Amino acid sequence: MTTLSAVAGIALALAGTGVSDALWNAQAEVADLQVVAGTPGLEIALGTEPGVPATTVLFPEETWTKMLPGDAACSAITVTNSGDIPLSLQARTNDLTGAPMTILLSEGPCDAPSGPAFAGTEEPTELAEPLAPQASRTFGVTVSINTDASNTYQGKTVAPELVVFVTGRSVPSQP
Repeated sequence: MTTLSAVAGIALALAGTGVSDALWNAQAEVADLQVVAGTPGLEIALGTEPGVPATTVLFPEETWTKMLPGDAACSAITVTNSGDIPLSLQARTNDLTGAPMTILLSEGPCDAPSGPAFAGTEEPTELAEPLAPQASRTFGVTVSINTDASNTYQGKTVAPELVVFVTGRSVPSQP
């Protein structure tokens, strides 16, 4: 109780003085900083070449049709950094719970992938190296139907909609 009274007494004593004062002071050196401004931009196109600037592309319906258990189909997308700052790329999919399929996003065109960059998940996953301004990178989106997919899926749509989200974040610059 005496501590509370002392703090309240100090506050009341300072309240009438018209002066403000800090009870705690600290000092620290700050390294030189450089602030860089820029404009991010991210565009996507079907195929292996940048196309008409778009932020969304739809795969043709026939891309994923007539697939059997164990089949895989790939379609290429090209992501372009249309801004003037480097971007780190992340990818994720919509919720595919219960769908008898797997999704892989590999860097490079479908016929020459350079290794899996991303396996379909709702959690954003970092992709490869940052994308330089005005540069493009091609990814192959591969859909595989699980070999244990039952006959109940025959003639049916495996997933109501497959969505691959690719996002970009500015890369912090180093002084």
